[in-house]
Amino acid sequence: MNVVAEKINQELKQHQINAEDWDYKEDIEKFHLWTKILIFEFKLESFLPVIRIAKFKRGTSGCFRAGRNGFGLLNEIGLNQEIINKCDYWEVLGVLLHELLHSEQYNIGNQSEGTYHNRKFRNRAKEIGLLVDTKGLQKYISSPTPFINLLRDNQVDIPDTPVGILPLSGQSKSKLWICQCQPRPVHVRVAIKRFRARCLDCNQLFKPEQCRKPGKKSSDHLGKQSTNTIPTGTGFIYTRSNSNKKQQICKGVEQ
Repeated sequence: MNVVAEKINQELKQHQINAEDWDYKEDIEKFHLWTKILIFEFKLESFLPVIRIAKFKRGTSGCFRAGRNGFGLLNEIGLNQEIINKCDYWEVLGVLLHELLHSEQYNIGNQSEGTYHNRKFRNRAKEIGLLVDTKGLQKYISSPTPFINLLRDNQVDIPDTPVGILPLSGQSKSKLWICQCQPRPVHVRVAIKRFRARCLDCNQLFKPEQCRKPGKKSSDHLGKQSTNTIPTGTGFIYTRSNSNKKQQICKGVEQ
């Protein structure tokens, strides 16, 4: 289907890609291009959205707003600037696709009251290559799938086995632990209460995020950094060389 948008959506898109003093000018231009590609390739019953890039609360990677927003704009999709700065590009596109599926579901009337990841949504996502549970936790089916094939056809860097776990609903029970490296400490997430691991770079034990020394910025302000999910257990020794084998975690999509 063709991408059909209200006039204001198209004008806002042009405004965004012409905003020379905006840090996300290049990003938004690519996101609009990918929106068109995703809608066309997967025949989504959606149209050109209003894409908002902002800092959302922790645990939110993106959102779709049903109906019109406070400016009267229709079909708004939001992307958290934190995932743009920290996550692999293919994962951000996974979030964008997730929100476009919400847009399609809303437009064709398949959105259940209070259940945004209903059976119809999950089945539609699975057709494309996304595994989404009722809480919005999203994983990717191993290649070949329509989504992964599309990314590779467009030279998007993606692992050979893209586990790519995205807790889109913000329901992850894992906690953030941080070493003492400066200026870029290593971040890991584990789902156990007692975690003992030492960073081989700074030779310090990882500590829970709330135990960081006063004056240090939170992970929201650290730019691109290593965030890893590691196996449960004790006595794990971490070195930055492991970051190339990471499972990137990007949290949250709210409806």
